[in-house]
Amino acid sequence: MSDFLPVKAVHSGDDVVALSEAASDDVLLAPGGIKFGDGSVLDSAAGQASVKLRTEFALATAAQLVFPFTYNPDFVIVIRNGATLLPTRDYTATDGTTLTLIQACDLDDEIAILTI
Repeated sequence: MSDFLPVKAVHSGDDVVALSEAASDDVLLAPGGIKFGDGSVLDSAAGQASVKLRTEFALATAAQLVFPFTYNPDFVIVIRNGATLLPTRDYTATDGTTLTLIQACDLDDEIAILTI
């Protein structure tokens, strides 16, 4: 029997940016922290050892551009079919309620946001 708690990894592209207990929304920040699309960083070196991450998901319809997500505009990561998108180049997310992609989706594209 192991003394370790089950964990799940939070990924940004190919990088693991945080680890979480499988049954928790609290995450422990990995070295380098979580880098958000606007360049801001949550980092354990800055005294931010853990943070609550919230994730929302959507399956796109064909040609869909706009998604009704609730998020913190200062701290948002957008993922499309497993790839991390870049702000202004790939999407806009400024009002906290609407995510707008630059390129239209194919049917059943998976869109996710991570925010605090």
